[in-house]
Amino acid sequence: MYLIIYICSSLFTLCFVEMVDGVNVGHWNIDISPKTVDMVPFNGRLITVREHTKQKGRYFFSPLAYLMKSTADVPDFFNITKYPIMTFDVRMWSDDLQQKVFSHLKRRVNESVEKNNVRLLPMEKVRIRWNHGNITGDYRVIETWKTNTLNSKSIQFEIECTTIRACKNLKDKMKSYPQTFDYLEIEYSLFAQKSSRRVLTVTGRHIVEGKLYAKLANMRTSSVYLNSDDVNRFAKESTTSVIASVVRDATYVSESDELSLVRAIKEVIKQDIVNTQNFQPKMWESVYWQDQWARPDKVTHHYNKLYRQDKNDSNCLIVNDEYVKDDYDGHLSGDAFVASLSLSGRYAQIDSPKSSVQDINSYLDESNLQTEFTGLNFTVKPMDLFRVNLAKLVNSNNIKTENIQVKEYPIVLKVKVQVAHLPIESSTSNDNYVLKDINNQLEKPKKQMKDTEQYINEQKTNLGIQ
Repeated sequence: MYLIIYICSSLFTLCFVEMVDGVNVGHWNIDISPKTVDMVPFNGRLITVREHTKQKGRYFFSPLAYLMKSTADVPDFFNITKYPIMTFDVRMWSDDLQQKVFSHLKRRVNESVEKNNVRLLPMEKVRIRWNHGNITGDYRVIETWKTNTLNSKSIQFEIECTTIRACKNLKDKMKSYPQTFDYLEIEYSLFAQKSSRRVLTVTGRHIVEGKLYAKLANMRTSSVYLNSDDVNRFAKESTTSVIASVVRDATYVSESDELSLVRAIKEVIKQDIVNTQNFQPKMWESVYWQDQWARPDKVTHHYNKLYRQDKNDSNCLIVNDEYVKDDYDGHLSGDAFVASLSLSGRYAQIDSPKSSVQDINSYLDESNLQTEFTGLNFTVKPMDLFRVNLAKLVNSNNIKTENIQVKEYPIVLKVKVQVAHLPIESSTSNDNYVLKDINNQLEKPKKQMKDTEQYINEQKTNLGIQ
């Protein structure tokens, strides 16, 4: 037996049909009626209301799904989550909504209804998704299912970013122009899940579907060197691709099994470790670095040109004015080079021509630039990189095989996240908004009626009819 849910309108009107071997046998066997009792206007959205099948007088309303743009934040605990994340809340319901639905039902459906019998649809699990292809390469919407048995008024969701700056830009965008996030939607399940085990095989096809692979392929080399963060990203993108090949809207892979698959792929990628102490200069051209200007060999080269040791004080370095004026590598001046990197938050403009070795090394450490002054000159800090044979991975039919658990929710409902600037806490403002919206909708037919009346009068005059 399987369930088909048809979305009949963007305002969360749903049609439910249960099919067995292609034969319609009625609506699904649950306690909430699939029939709509009424639609309640609230903040420009029609809220669907349904009644309990067996216990008459108990009503359930659909979620608001309002984006709370003011809650957008970039927490400082990303060192635990590995990647920076931006968090934000989505309002699922409010006291005002409950009161609005209650008053509406009491006035138009059931005058004996009690307020504590008017509640949000029960949701066991909730997640957020981006429903318009892939989001841009710097971001990933975290689509993990969240437990919501308490039917919280607001739920926090996350978007993963490649850099802290990307997260901060995204936060500013959400607060200043929330329409950017118009493709977000909420999925939720009302009932318990089923599960089964699947054998997943990672192949070269899954590797090439990752966003990072596209950047690596543009380097036009059969093998590349990645740091541990990029190996993790490479493995996660491959995992996302292979999981997407077996899951449907109502199915998902648990976070623990997903992480297990990521670790398995990382083990394969991390087999060939090379320390940069053994690097030849040309080998750096095969090193992928997210910000190519901040690649350690380039930063080291730049700092060796930019600074020279103070002859009178070995603990201080002086800016080389000639280098600042000259073209860097023939196309970018030294100060422009520093300025370009400062845009990414990794470099600061040079405020003083003289700095202590300790201050410069501290700055390089804080900026995670993998460069240090060793007493004579700047050198790349020794680090382990991982050599990845792209040609071998892409042509492989079996990179890794894992047995994982695929979980399925028999019923998954969807509602679009509303991002418009609308009031949601004031009953008065809610009513005013709805009245204004209704008046706006009536303006057009009023004008049409007036035009029609004018046309009829003109025709009557032409025909001499009084």
